[in-house]
Amino acid sequence: MNWLLAAHRSELAAPGDYITLQAGPDHIACFNLDGNVYSWDNVCRHRGARVLQGTHGNKALTCPYHGLTGMATVGEQYLTQWIGDFLFVGDGSTRIEDDLNDFGPLLTGISKMIAGRHSFEQLPMPCEWKVAVENTLEDYHVATVHADSIGKLRLKLDSTDQHGKNSGALYTIEDPHTVKGLEAMAKYFEEVRPSHYFHLFLYPYTCLSSVGGLTFSLQHYLPSGGYTNLHTRLYGAKTKPGAPDMRWLYDEATSFNRLVFEQDAAICARIVDDGTFLTASETRVQWFRDAHK
Repeated sequence: MNWLLAAHRSELAAPGDYITLQAGPDHIACFNLDGNVYSWDNVCRHRGARVLQGTHGNKALTCPYHGLTGMATVGEQYLTQWIGDFLFVGDGSTRIEDDLNDFGPLLTGISKMIAGRHSFEQLPMPCEWKVAVENTLEDYHVATVHADSIGKLRLKLDSTDQHGKNSGALYTIEDPHTVKGLEAMAKYFEEVRPSHYFHLFLYPYTCLSSVGGLTFSLQHYLPSGGYTNLHTRLYGAKTKPGAPDMRWLYDEATSFNRLVFEQDAAICARIVDDGTFLTASETRVQWFRDAHK
């Protein structure tokens, strides 16, 4: 198992805070136990009951089957590693330095810009996980599939870069109405670039993106028996003292992202094979295929 960007420090700040990620029969749990963060298979080793329900929450670590508590309830443990304020989990089969390549400093900087999670949602996508990943790595479909959502931003691709098995893309937002709105809100945030959008891919399942540095979006495209279990989270950026309540902005961003992912799920359901060629604009898809050989 490659190292997986599982959570932001703010999500596991208090004892009892947890998140879970489901990949087929595997449930990866991250839990704050008495101030220390651990990760393990979300199943009680006594009789195999699921201990933590839902994608996130706060509760005492107690198995609902027989009432066992604490570490007696946990399954196989995973290794944990903080990169800035991002928590990564792994099984030790790879080195995190190899998996991240030179992304470590960049991820550390991004993690420090995030204030906390606003939303955490799941969406089943009726396609293989590799189809879902390839879809998010190319822009060719945006004009047709996302004409009424992310297509409205008029993203102009400035650069793409390969980092080992990972990749990144930087864009300029060219829709003047969007840029004007982001610029008007920029004064309330600590560090923003209102006309920029970035998208990072962390092999093999994870994507991290941001609109202007005001909001950050984390996705996991996890395999689930022929389907893809999409976990998506929206984080808000750190604001300046005295800034107004920005929940309305994060609510709008959450709804916007939900529409984008619903559109992706609908089009990915129609993909039945790998096709016979890739266009010149699908470089990141080719990088992913090369990495997954």
